[in-house]
Amino acid sequence: MSMETRFQYSMLQQCCGLLTSLLLLGLVACQSAQPPSSLRPITNGLDLDAVIAALDRALETGVDLTTVTVYRLDDQCQGYIDEAVRVPKEQALQTVIGQILSQQTFLGFDLSGYRVDYDPTAATITIDLRLAPDSFRRLVSLSSCEQQAIFGSLRQTLTRHPDWKIDTVQFTDRGQPLML
Repeated sequence: MSMETRFQYSMLQQCCGLLTSLLLLGLVACQSAQPPSSLRPITNGLDLDAVIAALDRALETGVDLTTVTVYRLDDQCQGYIDEAVRVPKEQALQTVIGQILSQQTFLGFDLSGYRVDYDPTAATITIDLRLAPDSFRRLVSLSSCEQQAIFGSLRQTLTRHPDWKIDTVQFTDRGQPLML
């Protein structure tokens, strides 16, 4: 290969690398500027299929179900849309929290689990989120729209359900209060 051909080949490789980088940055920027419902789904540590399978088993075994109104952020990040869902009555609170968290699929954000601590005397529930160790993004790095989709949906759903009598929803990250 001549020196001129090597130089052209090297320049072509550099240009392709630069174009690929710009394309990836453009895709990430376009996706992060859109509302959460339009972001590319990323497999989350919380399995929506497992939640649906548990609900199917509950229906098959005759488990007592109850209807809960779940609030999800609209596509414009302006308000919440209510949706009635049927969940097992005995685990309604935990099931609804799991459903909401499992549906939050943002680029580079992966939860591995969560814990719930409910204090009925104080009318307070604390949700301790567990971020996957390999998650690219942190809880505090979510956009305001993404934060509303997760934390706002949980707050709206939990505080508006009359049977649960929850006044306050707190969020922690491995036991440390989240400052959002």
